[in-house]
This record gives sequence, C-alpha cells and structure tokens, in this order.
Amino acid sequence: MPILRVELQNSPYPLYKQHELDMRRKAEILKYSSNKSSTKTNNLTRAEKWSQLARSSNTTNKQISRTNCKMIYTPSYASDVPGPIIELYDNETIPLYNYNTNTYAYSLYSNIPNNKQTFSPYTFSTADNIIVSNCYPSNPVQTKLFSIVINDNINNENQSQSFTFSTPIAFNINGNNRNSQTTLRIDEVTIKSIQYVIKFNGDNIFFTDVYLPDTESSYSYPIDVEPNSQFLLYFYNGIITLPTFTISMIKGYVYEYFLIVSTGFSSQYIPQISISNIDITFNVKDTNITQTGLNCEYLDGGITIKPGSYSLKTS
Repeated sequence: MPILRVELQNSPYPLYKQHELDMRRKAEILKYSSNKSSTKTNNLTRAEKWSQLARSSNTTNKQISRTNCKMIYTPSYASDVPGPIIELYDNETIPLYNYNTNTYAYSLYSNIPNNKQTFSPYTFSTADNIIVSNCYPSNPVQTKLFSIVINDNINNENQSQSFTFSTPIAFNINGNNRNSQTTLRIDEVTIKSIQYVIKFNGDNIFFTDVYLPDTESSYSYPIDVEPNSQFLLYFYNGIITLPTFTISMIKGYVYEYFLIVSTGFSSQYIPQISISNIDITFNVKDTNITQTGLNCEYLDGGITIKPGSYSLKTS
C-alpha cells in the first residue's frame, strides 16, 4: 500500500517555482534510496551482470568526495524516464515538497498515538498562518489545511462522522494605481470561490463543487489607492466557516483536507487601477493586527472585527 503524505508542510510558493519543486522530487525518487527497495538488482540480464562486474572491479576501496561538487545534469533518457527528453539535476537547496516518506504507513497504522484530548476518537493536525498564495484570479495548486487521523480508541468503528471547520482569515493584496493625479477606489475584493479536496492515501475521495462564500468575511470594504503608486494592504477579516464534510471513522485512517481558492475585485477604474496579487491566510495567528497598508486607505468605517481562532467541530 502506498505511503501517505501526512506531514503538514509550509507552502514553498512563491519562493520556489513549480518546476523546481517537481525536479527536486523527481531527483529524489531516482536515487532509489534504501527505504524504497528496488527489485531490479535481483532481475539483471546476463549482459547487465557483466557490466556491473566490470564497473565494480575498478572501484574497490575507492571513495568519492562530494565536497564542492558541481551540480550534474543528466538527460532523462539515461534514467529511463519516459516522455520528452529533459535535463535532470538534483538541487538539494530546493525543499523536498509533497514527497512520500516511510515515516508512517498511516492508512492501516495500528499504534497511532491518542490526541491530547482524553478519549478523543481522532487526532486533528494543522498549523498557524497557512498561506494560499497567488490566488488572483486563481491558483490551481492545492494547499493543505489540515489532516485527521482516526485513533485506536474509537467506538462504533465504520460509522460516518460529519465535521465543520472554521478559520480566521486575512487578505494580503498588492496592486497599482496608474493615474498620476487622482486617488482611485477599489469597491471590494472578494473570495469568489473555494474548492476543497479530501484525500485518502493520496487519492481524491471527495471534491466539492465551487463553494461561494456568502459571509462578510469573504469580501472587503472599499480601498482608496493614492495616485501613481503601488499599494500594499493586509487586513484581518474575521472567521469563515467552510462546508460540512463527512468521512468514515475507520481505525488508522488518515484524511487530508486541501483548498483551491479563487479571488476577484471590482472597480469602475479598471484598467487604471489593477491588482497584481492576492494571498489569503488561513488560521491567522495574530488576529489583533487588524490592518496595515502602504499608499492606500482601507475604508472599514472603524468596524472592529472580533478576534478568533480555528476550530474543527463535529455535527
């Protein structure tokens, strides 16, 4: 059974590009490390055995130092990688993201530690300040929000359980006012849609239709942007509640919850005023920081948004 990717990693975007992360993961897979045992050595052809013997005869007691080695580029066909020919390389300064490890085989793991809550039938794992980057107008990359492990001490195994997750969110917006003389207004910035994916063993088991938030937390108040300027604005926007989902409570199972977010904005001054990027932060840690900005004014009318924290509730 494939190993589950259950570690909650911080998103490497936008510091690293998608192709860099893919190449780092591909290079790691091609190393054939010991915890991914290959059966090829037991099934060599006669010619391959002679080739292996010839190579090994000249390498006895020879040590190769990797100190100050330059990165080696290898054509993909040399590693039997199908598809168009590309240059493969291993850049270990790139983080290893979304890579299977043999730490735990949680899908049928029989000794999962209990949650800190006494007799809890599940363990819930998440992190603070999870950023969904570059979601204007949309980013198809899935961002992990949390995972649920079904513990050993569950009663009524094989029953279904519904959950609802609420999380404090913040907007981080940057853009431009190209008008050299006039302050221009953005009427509102909105979360247009949230799709969520629940995965088990790396496979999608549930994928929502587009969810259209209809609460005040999903859109902004007007923003006035100074003439001929690039503006930056961060503001805490309260708590948003995501749709209820249902999973099977089977001992040892792990479920992972991912998001895809799409945003938009409205203004009568497009294209003089534009937005270049919107990030949405979920599980905002410091909800007392209501807003910070540069070259703009956030017209919230002095409304105080109640601080909050994330929560997973059964229903």
